[in-house]
Formats: sequence, structure tokens, C-alpha cells
Amino acid sequence: MRPGKPTEIPTDMPTGVRTDVRAEDVQTKRAGLAAILAIGTELTDGQVVNSNAASIANWLAELNVKVVEHRSVPDEREAMRSALRDLLDRVQVLVVCGGLGPTADDFTREVLAEVVDLQLVWDDRSDEIWLQIVERLQRRGVTPQENQKKQAWFPKGARIFPNQEGTAAGFALIDVPMNGLSDHPRYVLALPGPPHEVAHLWKTRVRADLEAWIRKQGWPSNETLMVWRTLGRGEGSLDAELEPALSQWAGELRRPRPQTGYRAHAPYVDLKLWLTKPWQSAEVDAWMTARFGLWMIQQSEEQLIERVLTLCSSKRVWDRASSGRWLRRLLGASPPRGRNVSSPSNSIDFDYFMSETEPNGWDYAIEFDASTQRVSWRSQRGEMKSAQLPELAGLWPSERHGVWIAEVALLLAAGESLPQLQSTTLKTHQ
Repeated sequence: MRPGKPTEIPTDMPTGVRTDVRAEDVQTKRAGLAAILAIGTELTDGQVVNSNAASIANWLAELNVKVVEHRSVPDEREAMRSALRDLLDRVQVLVVCGGLGPTADDFTREVLAEVVDLQLVWDDRSDEIWLQIVERLQRRGVTPQENQKKQAWFPKGARIFPNQEGTAAGFALIDVPMNGLSDHPRYVLALPGPPHEVAHLWKTRVRADLEAWIRKQGWPSNETLMVWRTLGRGEGSLDAELEPALSQWAGELRRPRPQTGYRAHAPYVDLKLWLTKPWQSAEVDAWMTARFGLWMIQQSEEQLIERVLTLCSSKRVWDRASSGRWLRRLLGASPPRGRNVSSPSNSIDFDYFMSETEPNGWDYAIEFDASTQRVSWRSQRGEMKSAQLPELAGLWPSERHGVWIAEVALLLAAGESLPQLQSTTLKTHQ
């Protein structure tokens, strides 16, 4: 596949930015508005960073739902009531995170049920959720307490999403009439607070359900989002080249200038363009490829993970460079298509060693030469692929630098030649 394929929002793929789907192949729906409401005094006091908001906003953008507000409120009933009423009156999709646990300050379900005028009920589904809670606690050697039963009560008619990563199930209230609020379709989603539980529920339960509801709304399309994933240049450098060139091009064609956006997440920078008529995806793709094609990654996240898992199947991997980040990257990625999304990992079926001492019978090794800033992916038979990290990676803090090492090793293992990381003195070689 040639560089420069733009990302679009496919309806049958897991979340994450991808570069193997063309814009013209996907219908966009951008009319829906969303808000994210985080519950917790630890958030408003600054004890905890609200990482859920960033993740959820990105996931909603992939479904072409426009997030118009992130809000946090403390564990106070009146603050929660006020925020819920305000946001429910203005948006079609509201995601509420936190306050679904068993303790005295966890009362999101009670306040939400009160605001939408629904009773909390215990039914057959509650019995199932309670059994799952009991079994999970007992596996950890914990005796279930009576107060933990509150996690199995749900607003009447709620759609329940069992949680395999924690005791608090998520739930959704879909198109529920709400007295005193504007009359429009709504999808109100309540999720627990821990980010790994939020990610698990989104990937395994929520995304498909919400996406199906969005399709039913028939929202008109006013914008098309295109995203290209780049490697090897900073966002400031890309911005300095793209912005004046795009303004000049739009002026020459006498068209509205597309809105742009950048997302830096080591080691990538995603370039985003929102197109309105009369812009066509194909012409913008060709124009962007002519300017940034060298820097674009050719494989999608799905392809990368699938190829690496296939390569390493039943093998022994020796990681001398990434301090475990490479494996965590595989475990944390969206499951490739066709894999069981309910499994706790991406079906890792190879032996992994992280040590300076050479293990017996290793098949592949991840290495890093600090003197040359070169990452290598090597087989015991002698084949090697390597790439030099750019200067911008070497200047970043050690944690970000380690992410670069892990991701470059992943790309090399997946078969990328990485011309983006060539330099005049040290060439990427194979």
C-alpha cells in the first residue's frame, strides 16, 4: 500500500487511528454533539488527572460525534444534578465517568436516576452482575460486603455492560424521555472511573452499541474528517509547512480553508483535516501525499499488531531495549480484527524475556545502541532491521524516549523499512 492513505472512521474496525481506509469509502456523520462528565473530588482537587476525557473524546471523534465540552464535578449531589441537567439539555451523547463503586461517595447511579426520573431496580440482570462481583472478589480472597450490592442496581430500562476488569458494570440510558429537558434523542452512558476499565468496556461492549445507535439517527454529514499518521517530524515542523501551503491552495481555488488539527503521541504526529464542500477527499489525499508522503506510515495499527503477533507466534523474544514497553504496547493495543475482544490480552502466545542476560534459545531480540541512537530488531539467524531515532526523540525525557524505542521496534518487526528515519550519515538498512 502506498504512503498517504488517509484515515477514516470505519464501522467494522476497533478504535485507533488507521491509515488503510480511504475517505471516499466511508460516510461521515458529524451532526451529533457530545459531552464528557467526570465525577470525583479527586479530579477537581487535582489529585488525579482526568485521562478518561482525552481517550473518550478521541473514541467519539472516530464515530464522528463532536465533543463540545469536558466537565468535572466533585462528589457532591447538587453539583452532579446541575451538570447533568445542563449537559443533557444540550447534547445527544453524554458520557459520565466515575462514582459507580460501592462506597458512600459513589452515588452517580442514584443522582442520574433522579435527574432522568427513573427508579433504580434489581432484576434478573442484577442477579447476574452480583454473581460476577462475588466471584471476582472471591478470586482475590475478598469477602463480599453488603454495601457492594449497590453496584448491581440500575435505572429501570438501562442497557447493562458487564465489566470483566472490575466490579462496577457500565450502563446506558437510550432515548429515555426526560421531563423539563429539550426533546431530542439521547444516549447517556455511565462508566466506572479507572481508565483501564473504561478502555475495556469501550472496546468490548460500548463502542459497537453506541455506533449502532448513531447510525440509526441518520445525522446529516457536513464535514469529512481525514487523518494521516506521520513519523519522524515534530508537530511544529509539520505545522510550519502545512498551514501556509494549505491557505495558499484554498485561496487559489477560492474555497473555504479546511480546518486543521495535530495530535502528537510519541513517536507519531497525526495530521487532521476537516473537509466541507466542495472539497473532495481524493484531491486532498493526493495533495497531502505529495507534501508529506515520505513521512506517512503505511500500515494501520491493526496491521502492525496482527503482523507482529503472527511473526512472534510460538517464539521467544528477548527485549534488551524497551524496559517492557514493547510488550505493554502489544497488550494495550486494540485487538486485531477476528481476535476475541473479550480476552484479557491480544492472545499473546510467545515467550518474552526482559534482561541483560541472554536467555537460551531466543528467536528475536530488540536492541538499542545509545551511541548511535539506533533501534534494532534482530533474529538469532542474523537477519537485522534497524533505524536511527531522530534527534527530537533523543532530546525528549527518558519515558518518551523509551516509547520511541518500543514503537520503532514494533514497526521494524511488522516489516516497515522506516525511510522516515533516514539521516544523511546513518541510513535505515535491512
